[in-house]
Amino acid sequence: MSADTEYSAVDLRRMDKETARNTLTVTEYERWEKIQQLDDEAEETREQWADEEDTVAEITVHADMEQLGTELDLYGNDVLVHVDSQNTALEDHADAVDDILGDVDPEDVDSLTQSDLDDVLGHLLDMLDIALVRWNGTEWADLPEDARADTLARIGESWGVEAVLMAWFDIAEAMHAEREEKVSAIESFRNPERRGRR
Repeated sequence: MSADTEYSAVDLRRMDKETARNTLTVTEYERWEKIQQLDDEAEETREQWADEEDTVAEITVHADMEQLGTELDLYGNDVLVHVDSQNTALEDHADAVDDILGDVDPEDVDSLTQSDLDDVLGHLLDMLDIALVRWNGTEWADLPEDARADTLARIGESWGVEAVLMAWFDIAEAMHAEREEKVSAIESFRNPERRGRR
């Protein structure tokens, strides 16, 4: 092995300038300088990325669920719900309920088989788990998983399929009413002339 290649890139990267000047050949020293330059540039890049991450963290928009959600009373329980239309899991559960119910009237769900009733209830409770933000003053996300599961199980047992299904109609109605109220407020600020030009 020649003198020009006896040091690995790692060796040269770790070598300080004084040692490099005293021990390396001209060719090795030039290689040492290039490695040090690349290392400095890489460090600058890492620092830049870290700064950018800090900046993004500072300007990230935090959604206040209190403002985004809808408050309502479900059979004597104060709840806050938020339904994200982009949530595919929620949509999948809703589609599954739709497929099972078909043309069955909500008031006639008891005409379904027990297996279908169990499936519908399971999907409705999973939807509730996704949509709930707060349940009777307790933040839903702060509850341990087993506590949420126990609460959902008790809801299913005490309310039954029809009542849980009706609860979802209440949720949809409350969300629609809140949306209509906001749209109405927005419209009231619009200039009548502008409304006419739409």
